[in-house]
Amino acid sequence: ATVRALAVTDDTVYLGGDFNSVAGQTRNKFAAVTTGAALKPWTANTDEVGRAVEVTPDGQHVVIGGDFFTVNGTASHALAVVNATTGALDKSYPGFIPNTSTVQDLTADATKFYTANEGTGGGVFDGRIAVDLTTFQQVWRDTCLGATQAVLVHKGVLYSGSHAHDCASMGEFPDQPRKHLLAQSVDDPKLLPWFPDTNDGIGEPVGPRVMAQTDKGGHHYLWVGGEFTTVNSSPQQGLTRFADGPDTGAPWVPNVSVSTVAPNKVDVNWQTSFDTDDGELTYRVYRDGASTPVYTTTGFSVFWDRPQLRWTDTDVAPGETHTYRISASDGINTSAKSPAVTATVASKAESYPARVLSDGATLYWRYDEGTSTFAADTGAGLDNGFLRNAPSYRQTPAAVAGPSTAIGFNGTTQYAYSNRSHAQATKFSVETWIKTTTTRGGKIIGFGNKTMEVSGQYDKHVYMLNNGRLTFGTHNGGGRTVSTTAAYNDGAWHHVVATQGSGGMALYVDGQLRASNAQYTTNENYTGYWRVGGDNLASWPNRPTSDFFAGQIDETAVYPTALTAAQVSAHYALRTGG
Repeated sequence: ATVRALAVTDDTVYLGGDFNSVAGQTRNKFAAVTTGAALKPWTANTDEVGRAVEVTPDGQHVVIGGDFFTVNGTASHALAVVNATTGALDKSYPGFIPNTSTVQDLTADATKFYTANEGTGGGVFDGRIAVDLTTFQQVWRDTCLGATQAVLVHKGVLYSGSHAHDCASMGEFPDQPRKHLLAQSVDDPKLLPWFPDTNDGIGEPVGPRVMAQTDKGGHHYLWVGGEFTTVNSSPQQGLTRFADGPDTGAPWVPNVSVSTVAPNKVDVNWQTSFDTDDGELTYRVYRDGASTPVYTTTGFSVFWDRPQLRWTDTDVAPGETHTYRISASDGINTSAKSPAVTATVASKAESYPARVLSDGATLYWRYDEGTSTFAADTGAGLDNGFLRNAPSYRQTPAAVAGPSTAIGFNGTTQYAYSNRSHAQATKFSVETWIKTTTTRGGKIIGFGNKTMEVSGQYDKHVYMLNNGRLTFGTHNGGGRTVSTTAAYNDGAWHHVVATQGSGGMALYVDGQLRASNAQYTTNENYTGYWRVGGDNLASWPNRPTSDFFAGQIDETAVYPTALTAAQVSAHYALRTGG
């Protein structure tokens, strides 16, 4: 029968698998033999498959893992600690791991052992657990979804192979395409900035299956084996290794934007970069082609959280034109400088953005960037947007007068989402400008629980119907909507504002209230992201042909309050810059 796990000491080989006898003697799923292959009396019988076995550093205990529900007749699902000499149960774990989950691998250091868990169906546990070796009690567990197949400890870091796709429950990345290699401190489940990756590969597929470590020539190596056929997007089938140095990868080139909405200064904004093995990066800002930076700062970023940073240049005069470039460094490697962006210093505040900001916008995207993935937040919130699938940048004429541009979405794949996740907005306003001739409808702006995929929870949105009418919807025991009677797919710019608060729901177009309902004052409670240009619309009334909006969008803002009719009218009146 299959042997799935081995743990070896100087005189004993412990094994786990599918077998029920060894050397003609009953041994259900786990057994021990001498290094000379003689069966030992050690007995830790389980009712289901054994998948992992680990001897504790003191040699006194053996940790076993698998699919089982009993050990030597005592309830203990998927995990148990037994005596290294007899196999007698030292610690059972009934109810500790859900019945829908199993333990696939085990590893240990001087103070803790760690589990790799896989689950199937609802309510599963797919993450990792750290257990104290003195008390055999849990120290921490992470709740990432995406079955963990392998774990390994080196110098205070727990490395794991999995196909993690959703770590939002522990404050990390939301549901998105799988990541197969992760690292955590042995003392804390928070993910460390180490993100090489494989693909799923062939077979089941789950990517990495096993991990091992070796030392040679003064370097340490982490070996990974599994079903993958690529590593870091390069061909590499089934087996790979990572060394402890040198670091040869430079961070991504920063995405940069400039803003001149206030007089006598230039706000230089950038989206923090990404580096596969460093979180803290150093940024240097260069002005007008100089070789010496005018500003240096640091910022932390990981692939799912690339916060916006800002430096304000006040050493300028109205009418002057300046260019800016930024580099990112991990301390060893430095990116190329970003493409130059140019700003002409304003002598007075731009009327429309000044009013948006003074009315309390906590997110304000003007879409003035060139080719990048970055929609800068013009306000103090610095909640920048990720632009997905290369929308059409710098569209003119923009919705609002001034040195500004709009953005164009194709109605099939392109959208933007906020870098920052947000709790439920119990009262809010969303505001944007649209220009379209589509007859397929689509979501213009909304709130959803995913970023890289269509959301599973979604409301607080404005969408266009196939006939050009606009609908504003929030979820409260079902989809609650208000809709316009007129169509707005006439190829002209239109100002759209939707609000919800104690006064209910209101939908304004071009400065006028077009639909409302005072009854609907609440919406669905979940953590999510503001999305522009598209997201799920399944089950919503009069669902259009497309969930994605084909047209131009400009001047998107989100507020933590319900704007008044007077505020909405004032915004619309400022569209010409007056």
